[in-house]
Amino acid sequence: MLIDLSFPNSILKVKYNDKVNKLVCDRDLIIEEEAVRMLSDMNTLFRDLNPDFEDEPLYYMINGVCYPEHKELFDNYRLKYEYTVLLPKLIGGEFLKAHGHIHYAKTDPDKSIMEFMEVIHGKGVFLLFLPSNKGFEVIIVNVKPGDRFIVPKEYYHLTINTGSEPFIFSDIISNVSGGDYSLLKERKGAPVLMFKDSKGGIRLDWNHNYLPIEKITICDADSIPWDQPFTIDGPLYEDFLSSPDKYRILANPY
Repeated sequence: MLIDLSFPNSILKVKYNDKVNKLVCDRDLIIEEEAVRMLSDMNTLFRDLNPDFEDEPLYYMINGVCYPEHKELFDNYRLKYEYTVLLPKLIGGEFLKAHGHIHYAKTDPDKSIMEFMEVIHGKGVFLLFLPSNKGFEVIIVNVKPGDRFIVPKEYYHLTINTGSEPFIFSDIISNVSGGDYSLLKERKGAPVLMFKDSKGGIRLDWNHNYLPIEKITICDADSIPWDQPFTIDGPLYEDFLSSPDKYRILANPY
């Protein structure tokens, strides 16, 4: 199946072929990096996974995507445009998820980076969490195609596919951003795990490798409980092309 990743007024016209897990474009397209996260890369993060599991792909990352004529602009602002594709699967009864991490700046590891997210296709959630003095604060953002928001530097974050189709989102992030995965590896996932219940809904389980959860906030993209440095009304790629200066904040570690 070809999944259209373009919005009605998009300049960037690409599709995703879910049979071969590749982007499809009618013209030249730069793709700097393609990677796949396998179950064996993060099997310890799925609590109820059978130890005799068969390895399989979980999600695909397609980074540094742009038309050739836009490459210089992205490079000048030290930013890149990316896609992530989470497959629709259950792993030990748990909805398929990304590994999860917190960002840091490779040029200054004591500082971090923000990331601008855009939901394109499918059904899923962004799960963010923040250590506090008494435990952990967890935010679950239910999202839909067309939702766009910035993830602040302070938050660990991951995405979860709760639907029956690939969950696809794009982002713009700094070229010097790195991901610190160590906490989630050590604690075997995020503080909250999402399982499919007997009625087809979502069941939240506490990951006992963490301190008690102090607060859980469930919201949508229009009511996220943190301030946005800026917002946009149209497609992320096109908005960057038309007004790149406001995106400088994403490139600057702080």
